[in-house]
Amino acid sequence: MAFLFWLGIRGARSAVVRPNAFLRRKSAAFSACNAENIRKCNRHGGGAAAGVSRLSFHFLFSKNECIFAVMRPDPDLTQLAREDIIEYKIAVGLMKQRLCIILFHVTASIILISVNAEENLNQVVGYCVISLGLLMFGNNLVKRLYPESSHLLYNCIFFLVDIGLIILYRLDSSLAIKQLIWNIAGFVFLTIIPFILQRMPRLDKYKKLYIIVSFVMLIFTLVFGSVSGGSKNWISIGSFGFQPSEIVKLLYVFYLASALSKRPDFHDVIAPTVISGLVVIFLVVQKDLGSALIFVMTYLIVLFIATSNYLYLISGIGAVSLASVIAYKLFSHIQVRV
Repeated sequence: MAFLFWLGIRGARSAVVRPNAFLRRKSAAFSACNAENIRKCNRHGGGAAAGVSRLSFHFLFSKNECIFAVMRPDPDLTQLAREDIIEYKIAVGLMKQRLCIILFHVTASIILISVNAEENLNQVVGYCVISLGLLMFGNNLVKRLYPESSHLLYNCIFFLVDIGLIILYRLDSSLAIKQLIWNIAGFVFLTIIPFILQRMPRLDKYKKLYIIVSFVMLIFTLVFGSVSGGSKNWISIGSFGFQPSEIVKLLYVFYLASALSKRPDFHDVIAPTVISGLVVIFLVVQKDLGSALIFVMTYLIVLFIATSNYLYLISGIGAVSLASVIAYKLFSHIQVRV
């Protein structure tokens, strides 16, 4: 447990050091910029030299003063300072998220270890340490490989993965270990797929292929699938089983992104809406209501991003809320899960 706590502290330190290093780099850049501007001001009478020379100090220690200094008349310095203030705030926000993820994992791991200490101490400690290592190593690796990507999205991914690992171990330790192995394999694909996509042709040309394959997999599941947990959403091949809806989720996102890639009007939204409704109907027939909810919310979010229409979003959320209440009344396995 002490080793796990030490790893958490190391992870927290690595998360905190990033913005400080950022500030040191920006402070040096501002100092060089300030020196040049002081020389400019001296050549023109030196009236604003003192105000410009304070910019790096104010950026480090007072955001209000820094914003005030940004309002100085030099256009190049103004643009540089505004961009760096935004970058600094983003860096601090991401650092706080990573710190919360690490502290959440350490806290949950301590609870798991205390509960399972008498049964299998070595297994639960190893599980918690390896999963913490996946969070720390994975987050740092994607930051290095893809510095221009959305690290907010990566933080959300790792946080959801961690929640799943913790909850699943509490329910079934053997399944949790398998899930951890699959998560490690999934992380490997996470680091490789962007390189592949960058070298592939435009993906929006194949929107019909995406939805055709999706419907084929859903129909195949409906005919040949096996029931598990009240839902007919598994395909078993010998000892190997998988959920086709998990593959359909990826294809469905590709389809929506392709269909709504250009800012759509009302007529452009009709076809994706009908197709999305058919996909949800197939999932409801299979009683896979959790996946149906995910598909509907994905559709609403992508539609809102494409159209910026709040009416679509609000009315969609209202319809989903009503459908959720009805599904709870109709399906007994949903009542058990809730």
